[in-house]
Amino acid sequence: MKVLFLTNLYPPNVYGGYERLCYEVAQALQERGHDVTVLTSSYGKSCDENYGHNVKRELFLFATEGNMYEPFNCAPEQRVEREASNRRVFEAVVEEVNPDVLFVWNLYFFNPGLLWLIEESGIRKTYLLTDNWMIALLNAQFIGDYFSNKVFRSHGSQDRLIAAIRRFARPIIRILTNKVFLMNGRAIFPSQFMRHLYRDAGFRFRDRDAICYHGVHFLHSQDIKRISRLELRSTSELRLLFAGRVVRIKGVHTAIEALNAIRARFVDIRVLLTIVGDTQDSNYYNEIEQLIDSLGVRDCIAFRPPVASEKLFDLFQEHDIYLFPSLYEPFSLTLIHALESGIPTIASDAGGNVEIVEDGKTGLVFRAGDYDELAEKIYSLVVRPDLRENLSRMATALAAEFTFEGMISRIETELKKEAR
Repeated sequence: MKVLFLTNLYPPNVYGGYERLCYEVAQALQERGHDVTVLTSSYGKSCDENYGHNVKRELFLFATEGNMYEPFNCAPEQRVEREASNRRVFEAVVEEVNPDVLFVWNLYFFNPGLLWLIEESGIRKTYLLTDNWMIALLNAQFIGDYFSNKVFRSHGSQDRLIAAIRRFARPIIRILTNKVFLMNGRAIFPSQFMRHLYRDAGFRFRDRDAICYHGVHFLHSQDIKRISRLELRSTSELRLLFAGRVVRIKGVHTAIEALNAIRARFVDIRVLLTIVGDTQDSNYYNEIEQLIDSLGVRDCIAFRPPVASEKLFDLFQEHDIYLFPSLYEPFSLTLIHALESGIPTIASDAGGNVEIVEDGKTGLVFRAGDYDELAEKIYSLVVRPDLRENLSRMATALAAEFTFEGMISRIETELKKEAR
């Protein structure tokens, strides 16, 4: 099977986990005997590394070089020229590769014209919708309203009532707006949450869709020794951990806002929140720096750079509780690593989190953005060693099922259904 991947970024140019996952999936399919080509943008660093499959870095990405979080600007005539260039590149690569199936990963920072070009091509296609990029391109009003009213909402009782009314009215609203996007090809979603989000936004796929939960490489044997969670790592310090991109939707500010309530409960021990992650979003990073100072919790915070996936297991063994306070989360690879490592985990109820974290069984769950509830959940874990130990054991068993090999097999099956 000849597979042509299309994606906006590709290693070494990475901003999150999906770019690395794209490489790993392409490599795995190549190793399974498929002929893989990746068409991506010229954004970022050039790369001469031999990946074992063909990588063409020829598309123009409408993003600010060096910082994707900064707005991109160019003259209208330049935009038209670059769109035309992307069309020529796409058509030339398709003619050269003659793929059996297009595997479309992420088109953020491309213009909608590239998506319509893919749609209008006569080639069978599968979309891996690990994020909302297709909604953003074709139904920006929906996703804008969703983030304003759902993701970044406040959390008082009135706001929860309004959110409940919106959930009840959602089917009626869809009928009244009557905005439906019938897309050619097949869709693969990483979670039930993402499937429902796309359906709410009016998307339907001609060749149906499927759920393929993400999986990860566990670079250790399953019987590796994990620390006991009956005791904290130190008698004088509570070690909390956040690991992920330091951007608003990851919700690290919620963890910071919970710190004073936690400190008030544990006056005899130091409370330390270690934040491990990429801080390239300078605007948000400056905001949380100001938040830290305004709350007077500077002595409770330690920033550390991102760690490679093979170092995550050791990182989780060093800490008592993992905090995963996302405001929006399709389905997290880091969360799988955390649960499998055995660290007691508290996750928000955002997105796909609740499809792997079951409250009281594989972790604890709190309302996204509600730092008071997060503080209560942390307190309950600290004072109940039996709960920590039980959550650790059950989470490890569940997360071990989310393997990379299983994910690849499911993806391969879906691509074969679509291939001509």
